[in-house]
Amino acid sequence: MEKSGFTFAESSYKNEILMNGRSIFTPRNLIGFILIVLFSFEKAAHAADPWPDDKSVFPDKHWAKKNPKDVGMDDKKLDAFRKATEAKEGCIIRHGHLVYQWGEISTVRRFASAYKPVNSTMLLFALKEGLIDSVDDQIRPWVQKVFSDKDLVEKDRTMTFRHLCNMTSGYALPENPGDAWGYNDRGIALKRMLLYGFDKSGNGHYGVFNEGSEEAQRNPNRLGALQFEDNPDFKGGSGELSVRDFARIGWFWHNKGNWKGLQLLPRSYFDDYMKSQVPTKLPRTQGGENEYLGVWPEGGGTNQTPHGPGAYGFNWWFNPDHRLLKDVPSDIIHANGNWNKRALTIFPSLDMVVVWNEGPWGQDGEGLDVIPDLNNMLKLLVEAVVDAGTKKKRLHP
Repeated sequence: MEKSGFTFAESSYKNEILMNGRSIFTPRNLIGFILIVLFSFEKAAHAADPWPDDKSVFPDKHWAKKNPKDVGMDDKKLDAFRKATEAKEGCIIRHGHLVYQWGEISTVRRFASAYKPVNSTMLLFALKEGLIDSVDDQIRPWVQKVFSDKDLVEKDRTMTFRHLCNMTSGYALPENPGDAWGYNDRGIALKRMLLYGFDKSGNGHYGVFNEGSEEAQRNPNRLGALQFEDNPDFKGGSGELSVRDFARIGWFWHNKGNWKGLQLLPRSYFDDYMKSQVPTKLPRTQGGENEYLGVWPEGGGTNQTPHGPGAYGFNWWFNPDHRLLKDVPSDIIHANGNWNKRALTIFPSLDMVVVWNEGPWGQDGEGLDVIPDLNNMLKLLVEAVVDAGTKKKRLHP
């Protein structure tokens, strides 16, 4: 492994203190030595990191705007991308600026399953704040707290928060936790209720946060720090936001938990959890609907798509080795609702986030039409980036 400049500085220091058998280390030299060491460690930490750094641009009350050509994008190709989404509204953020938009980007709408990774992010806030010890905590104590008179069945008692975030919980299904992949909205509803409790029905049985979803997410030390423009609705744990506000959450993810220089969540969480976690060879569930706790009856079923093993983790979708999207960069992070109707995609290597809402509802079930359509749409967006090989220096305004 290549060593940082620390080794050289340390060697120089040793030579100096041994000169003529006595130390000639002055306070001035000591300060210089400390600065060299700190710089060397900082340089080593970021030398191979392709993600944004502390010079990233962030929005204040509003997104700063630039023309597409000013950030290396072709506006005609962006028009082609927009038409392909067939969405009512959308926006594109590049280098921290709003560079393209269509429709009423201030309209507040639900994002359905595209919002699932937001609640997984809230779980990470719970981890940071010590409300849980680990994402591998077993959920049974929280089930007993929130549901009071109910419990997990015997086979489900090893279920963890990680299982729920990775769609491998086995909840309402025949398999044990971790034994099968099942895109399972019953498990997602269970996770949401364990985080925020029954605040939707108002009976006061709270979960991990000991407060309702609105209060928990708006907390200024959590998502409230993102300064949303359009008064999103967090009630019930399934967010309703404008596309430009959802882009703020995408930009927060893109910057690995950093917002305007404040590290709201440790960067290490994104290294550890923002990646595919479902084993490639994990079998698909046999299916079933034994929903026995009485979670909120919303969303789809327990076995909606075969896609996921090797490409899913913490409710984000990934594209390692172009596993799902052959014409799209392999480093993307994607959130999808109603099979392409609502979506957010982060392109780390392109320093870009795109959000759209109210497109056509793709085919669910086996998802036969979803993957090719998404590939073709995002391919058009990638082709609109004409400076992909040159990363411009980005300074905070």
